[in-house]
Amino acid sequence: MNEALGSPSLHKGEGELSFGDDSKIGTISIVRMSNPIGYSDWFDQRKRVKSEIQKNAIFESSSVEPVKIKNNEVKLPLQRAIQILKRHRDKTFENNPDIKPISIIITTLSAQAYCGETGVYDALKKILETMSSYIRYEKGKYYIPNPSNPLENFADKWNSEPDKAKAFYDWLNKAKNDITAIAPFIIDDYSRLEESLGETVVERAISEADPIKHDFDLPTTEYNNPKIKTALSVPHRQKPPFKLPKYAMLGIRATITENGVSRPYQNNGPAIPKNCSIDFGLVVSPKLLKGGYTVKWQVVNTGDEARAANGLRGGFETEVNSPKRHESTQYQGTHFIQAFLLKRGKCIAMSREFIVNIK
Repeated sequence: MNEALGSPSLHKGEGELSFGDDSKIGTISIVRMSNPIGYSDWFDQRKRVKSEIQKNAIFESSSVEPVKIKNNEVKLPLQRAIQILKRHRDKTFENNPDIKPISIIITTLSAQAYCGETGVYDALKKILETMSSYIRYEKGKYYIPNPSNPLENFADKWNSEPDKAKAFYDWLNKAKNDITAIAPFIIDDYSRLEESLGETVVERAISEADPIKHDFDLPTTEYNNPKIKTALSVPHRQKPPFKLPKYAMLGIRATITENGVSRPYQNNGPAIPKNCSIDFGLVVSPKLLKGGYTVKWQVVNTGDEARAANGLRGGFETEVNSPKRHESTQYQGTHFIQAFLLKRGKCIAMSREFIVNIK
């Protein structure tokens, strides 16, 4: 999400009201606006409703974005909520920008509807449920007064161009469904939210959900080792039938059991004997495992023994609602396993290859 979210400021000669550091990003397009300083002061008061509570608030897990601090400033929930609403609006009207609701209307109604919620999702839900109540309709005309100058009507074009009023209400209904109905389950099923907000935005939300650090992957230089590179490029390794993600990388840990004794096995570790059992488990954020999921495990064998025994596996095998996989060591050679985490048929995370050497 690219819109900056500081305090409003009017850029002279541009006829735009901008929220923050990026003077051309996230601007509110208006032809005229009286008393911009008064509006800025009003908005600043609205975003800091219950600010003492919010200064120490950590957004709940249903939030679309976590708290971010820049120059020691906490970005409050109202600012985040408006950012999300504008992004949703931009995606909704990307093919019909002439009738999209202008930012000053979304900002004003959102600030009026905001009641000091300390979480982004709660703020969004409250805003979307009540923002229309701040629109006045009298004698066949719409009024959204400028809070700093009640004689100025931000909805004046709605009265001369009714399609813009209809577009606003259609967008509001869509936003209610897309955001408040789906955002709490963003980790479980975010495909519809992705369509509404854009893939990059949702990728960021998923990747920042609960990052897991691990050291089970090999250094890139080791993956380029000729022996491993040859194993990874065998022709019977099938291509994934789904789009690969760019975020939330998984880790794989392994445990081998030999003669009843278990011990950890490192990626590309020393060759282990045949007829051992080997158990794999995902290193993954618990949030990514909430709700139903499947793990597609790709096991690829190489070498003459596997080929002679018709054991050159290279496809995908499924585990449902389980992050574990059990295998046995049967064929001499350099083999590997890779994991892909799917929700509702969409791959949201993947591991790198875990190399197993068998003597």
